Amino acid sequence: MDTNTLSASNSSLTSVLVATLIVSSIALLIIIIAQWKVFVKAGKPGWASIVPVYSTWIFFEIVGYQGWWSLLLLIPFVNFFVSVLILVSYFKLAKAFGKSNFFAVMNIIFPYICMLILGFGSAKFKGLSENNSIPTSTTAPKGPSVTTPPTVPTI
Repeated sequence: MDTNTLSASNSSLTSVLVATLIVSSIALLIIIIAQWKVFVKAGKPGWASIVPVYSTWIFFEIVGYQGWWSLLLLIPFVNFFVSVLILVSYFKLAKAFGKSNFFAVMNIIFPYICMLILGFGSAKFKGLSENNSIPTSTTAPKGPSVTTPPTVPTI
């Protein structure tokens, strides 16, 4: 190979790397803005979306998990299970905004597109139910309450 061919090859590789860097930076900026808007709607500080581990901490708190679980991402092999928990969290996030099950599944598959919809759309943060579970859209009546019978004193 001559030097002209190597020079052309290096030049094209450099241009591909620069283009990739620009596209990746734009995508990252869009993700940060979307997460910022979702955090603000959920009553959390938007700037938390910029800090890497803290953003996951806040994300877990929004969906009802313990924030410190985000630190488990730093432990090898344990981080796999936490990654699965993040997928469940995307589902719970959509439900906390009152979205349908279909949107919640789409939030798992395309989280950053759905985060843009949640952040910039008309969805309001409704939160989770009292027992920290996914809120349901139906208002089914609860069963009869169980009361304990009065105790009879013994002689």
